Amino acid sequence: MNSERIRIGHVYINSSGHGVSTFEFIIDGAVRDQVKVGDVVTTGTDEFTVTGVITDMRLVGRNSSPLIAASVIPDDTLMPLVSEQRDVLVATVQVFSSAHLRPAPGGPVFAGTHDSVDALCGRSSLAHPIAAGVVDLPGGALAPICVDADELLGPLAGHLIIGGRSGAAAKTSFVTVLARSAMAAMNSQGVSCAALMFNVKGPDLLALDKPAPAAALTADDRAAYAAMGTPPAPFEHVNYYAPSTAGGYSTVSARVDARMIRWGLKDTWPYLSYLDSRLTDSDNAFSLTLDLGDRKVHAGQDSAKSLNEVCQFLRAEIESAQDASRTEIFGNHHIATARKVLRALEGLPVLTKGLVSKERVVDSDVPVTFHDGEVAVVDVAELEPRVQAAVIARTISRLLKQVTAGGLGVDRLIVFFDELNVFAPASGGEVPRSVRDLLAKLAATGRYARVSLWGAAQFPSGVFPQIRDNAGTLVLGAVADSELDSGVYGKLPAGVREQMVTQGRGSAMIRSANLRSWTPIRFPRPAWAAGLDSMNTASLNAAGRSAGLPSVSTAGFAALTEGLDPETVEHIVAAADGDDHAAVAALEKAREPDMQRIAPEPSSVYDPGDWGLDD
Repeated sequence: MNSERIRIGHVYINSSGHGVSTFEFIIDGAVRDQVKVGDVVTTGTDEFTVTGVITDMRLVGRNSSPLIAASVIPDDTLMPLVSEQRDVLVATVQVFSSAHLRPAPGGPVFAGTHDSVDALCGRSSLAHPIAAGVVDLPGGALAPICVDADELLGPLAGHLIIGGRSGAAAKTSFVTVLARSAMAAMNSQGVSCAALMFNVKGPDLLALDKPAPAAALTADDRAAYAAMGTPPAPFEHVNYYAPSTAGGYSTVSARVDARMIRWGLKDTWPYLSYLDSRLTDSDNAFSLTLDLGDRKVHAGQDSAKSLNEVCQFLRAEIESAQDASRTEIFGNHHIATARKVLRALEGLPVLTKGLVSKERVVDSDVPVTFHDGEVAVVDVAELEPRVQAAVIARTISRLLKQVTAGGLGVDRLIVFFDELNVFAPASGGEVPRSVRDLLAKLAATGRYARVSLWGAAQFPSGVFPQIRDNAGTLVLGAVADSELDSGVYGKLPAGVREQMVTQGRGSAMIRSANLRSWTPIRFPRPAWAAGLDSMNTASLNAAGRSAGLPSVSTAGFAALTEGLDPETVEHIVAAADGDDHAAVAALEKAREPDMQRIAPEPSSVYDPGDWGLDD
């Protein structure tokens, strides 16, 4: 045994003995105040070593009965009991690594070292280790807790679920730190990796490319990054995407440099059930919508080129029926149902805040091929959950098709979004069930294509089991007692349970294929600005806004000035004299779009069966 290791106790073997999975040890009195639940410890002989994590502790005294103890307590004080009674502190250890599955022998127990932490993770057997966090070692040293990339990112398992109380578990912080670590690890091993992240609430993912304020990272944070082998710096290649505003000149995002997502007719039609329930909430409306699609959307050469044309067609049918005193259109659809469907279709641009356009538009959507090191963030935080679900469903559906068609451009892809309890609930929910089914399909098959679904939820027990149980890695931040009582996590040692409930931000418990039990880790604060409150919005706005039109994003300005020379644009903007609305209207009238570029794809791209109307 290494004499330089720090002894913290001695293995305790009671009359019934212990097996290979756990053992107990008596903590030395001199260090009992320093040893805690979650510490890595090691014991063994010259022939083999046993490594594990402390999962619980109990204090043992010599009295077998409160009556015996009470007999030595003076009437006026309990203090003599403390000084006269002898007690010992016994720690319970969950074994992670044991050569030849041998029980821990009687002998000294030592505090963990870098070598024992590597043994605990089985690091020597990991083809692509990824540091998920760190643990503390004696003397202030830190050691990384690693998971296997083949288990986290596929193909062996894949997927990650993180849970915990909102605002207390720092779920997004952990995910982004882990993604930064994963991408750095993959890059160092010659494996290309990218990430696709959906920002469904708040600003947490909107400044991944901006450095955190200088005072945000402590020396301990920087030491943790160093131990993890991860640079304490923002992501280098981040692209933002957000739904268009009405008119297609800007985006519904706090990121003014976000690239535009704008759907035309062929993009929108398969996702009508997500966008407005009135189109599918009754058999009559659903039947009319299907019929309308056959007559005007999937009609070959006679297909409409825009949503506006479909609405004009339906309105003309209604007016014709009224003029002829008929109560039905198309022979079997009541005119009242037709009016309801027409109102729903006409209202889609407003309902989606501009994501859906009535006009014939250039395809503008989230990419499904990526470059090494790229992070694509889809900001849908300003949209209603059903519309968010439509963006998620369309993107995931296209992603799955791209996997089949020819790959994603990188070896490993991380797909992350928050609010799994909303988009993939175990039962019920306010968004169409089909988005849950798409995510379940990704969870079941994505690992084969090295696509890893990472999801965050306050209550993982309430996530659709086919998604939750397909996750090879599970992480819990601070979590409520009721969540641990759900039965999803099995029987937990008392010390582990208490640690899960009381841990603070920056701490988590992780379980993965190479970790035999729940393992406590710490992770550093993000090295990027965690939201708009801490980011330099002035510099961001200056980078994204076009000169002279502060209300129009860079992407919107490019679309608005298509075909116009700079002098003409400058003259039109100057003539508006600061009135952005007047300038936009004048530019829209003067612009010369490339009609070849916005021509619709051949009618064969329409898939009459791909409705996304599974509900």
